[in-house]
Parts: sequence; C-alpha cells; structure tokens
Amino acid sequence: MTNPSPHRRPARAVWLVLAALMVAAILTVAGPARPAAASCGGTTTVGTEAQLNAAIAAFNAVAAGPCVFTIALSGNIDLTASTAMINNATTGVSLVIEGAAHTVDGQGKLGVRGFWVWRSTHVVINQITVKGGNLNDENGAGIRNEGNLTLTNSTITGNSVTGTKVVGGGGIENARGATLTVRNSTISGNSSAQTGGGIGSDGDVTLDSVTITNNSSTTCGSGYCGATGSLTIRNSIIAGNTGAPDCRDVLGNVTDQGHNLVQSQSNCGIVNGANGNIVGVSANLGALADNGGPTQTHLPNAGSPVINAG
Repeated sequence: MTNPSPHRRPARAVWLVLAALMVAAILTVAGPARPAAASCGGTTTVGTEAQLNAAIAAFNAVAAGPCVFTIALSGNIDLTASTAMINNATTGVSLVIEGAAHTVDGQGKLGVRGFWVWRSTHVVINQITVKGGNLNDENGAGIRNEGNLTLTNSTITGNSVTGTKVVGGGGIENARGATLTVRNSTISGNSSAQTGGGIGSDGDVTLDSVTITNNSSTTCGSGYCGATGSLTIRNSIIAGNTGAPDCRDVLGNVTDQGHNLVQSQSNCGIVNGANGNIVGVSANLGALADNGGPTQTHLPNAGSPVINAG
C-alpha cells in the first residue's frame, strides 16, 4: 500500500495519516515537483491583481523552452475580474504558481473566475486558496482547466456556477481532453446549479489524498462528476456533499487505487472493504478551518471512520 505522506509511516497508521494529511492536509511539503528545466527568467513576485495578470501575460509570451516560469504570491489578491487566461502551448514551457498560503478571491462578483488554463498549457499551482468565483452559464468558477494542471496543498472553496445551460464544476471544471491532478488538497463548499459541485470533468482526473466535501449540485455528482474521460483515485474522501450522489462517473471509467471513503456513489465503482475502502458512511469531518497548514482544511471529528481504520 502506498503511503500518502511524503514522510514514510508504518502501514498501520495509514488512515491516521489520511486524517492528518489528506483530510486536514496540514503538513506543508517542500513544494511541487518541478519539471527538469531551466528557469524562464527567475521568479516573478506578485501582490496585486494587476501584477498577477501582468505575470501571466509574461508567461504567455515565452517563446522557447524548455523552461519553467514561476509566479510567487506575496499576499492575498482580491479580484475585480477574471484573471488573464493562462495560455502557452510552447513545447517544454510550464508555469508554476506558488501561493505561499495566500488567497485569490473572486469576492463573489458575478463573472469572475479564479484561473483558466488553456489547451496544451502545463501548470502547477501550489499552496493556494481559490475562493469566491461566481459564474452564470459558464463552467469552472474556481478553476477551469483545458490543459494539464497539477494542484497541490491547496483549497478550492466558496465558488459557484449558476444558470440554465448545462453548467458544472463549481470548484473546478476539467474540460474534454484536459488532464487534472489534485494532491493533498481540499475541495469544499462549492456549488453548481447542475453538475459537479466540487469537480466536474470531461477529461482525465487523478485524486491523491484529496478531501471533497460540503459541495452541492442538483444532478450528476455533487462532489465529483465525471461525464467522459477517466478518474484515478487513492487515499481520498468524497463525502458529505448534497443534492446528488457524492461521486458519479457516467462511463464508470474509474481506477480505484485504494483507501478511499465514498459516502454515496453512482457508477464510481468503489467497493466497501476492497482495497481498504470505506463506502456508505459519513466521514464525520469538522468544519473547514485553520488547522496549521498553508490553507484551511477539515479535521476528522472524534469517532470518524478515517481514524485508525487501516
């Protein structure tokens, strides 16, 4: 069995690690793995909306790789409009956004999205909170990914998509052909008028030590909805979401790598007792709060099934 922590622990403690790392995500790791490439010009430090958009524009203009362009947040950023689209498909060029425990906040303003990753663009986002995105008749209020996105040690919360069109991905929308990897992160308190309150996906998703809870939608999966593409899931919780099953994968294209808790599901294929999985019960988590890590997380309450269950 694979230990979800970067620090090895005895197998007996796996679910305790899950409670402290996956559910709470309170262990700060050194940062995401970097592509083996030179810098595109050092680190650009940003502390305002204008600076963030200018840095994204500078990354978009990089014309030759391989190299890594790094943006580092120096403070919380309140948005008045959606951030600039992240768009650079140049071979070998990638973007790393280091949140440094700061927040990008759409403030609930209608029409504001946190981040949009365009096709064939490679992005890593680490230690950030994305909140307050609010869209009508669009997908992905927190983040819309159409490229290749890795999200680590982060929290996506309080984002909402509404409208009468087929909308989804209150927290994150992963488009057809896109690849999304989420590690050691929390997706909580997001909503969709239709599908995928937490994550809505038409592409390929990997969830590794992720908590998806307190999200809502009216159809498909209130926590996770996969319409097409695939889902690979390990050491993760999808529970406590409302309005539809916590997890739904329309095609059933799910790879279960074990030690998951899924409260309710439709076609997600997680089997109770197999691979250390727990199915059909509440995760019994506390409120989203500051538990000592780079972003707010959910600690398990006393008696939670994720504690000492391995």
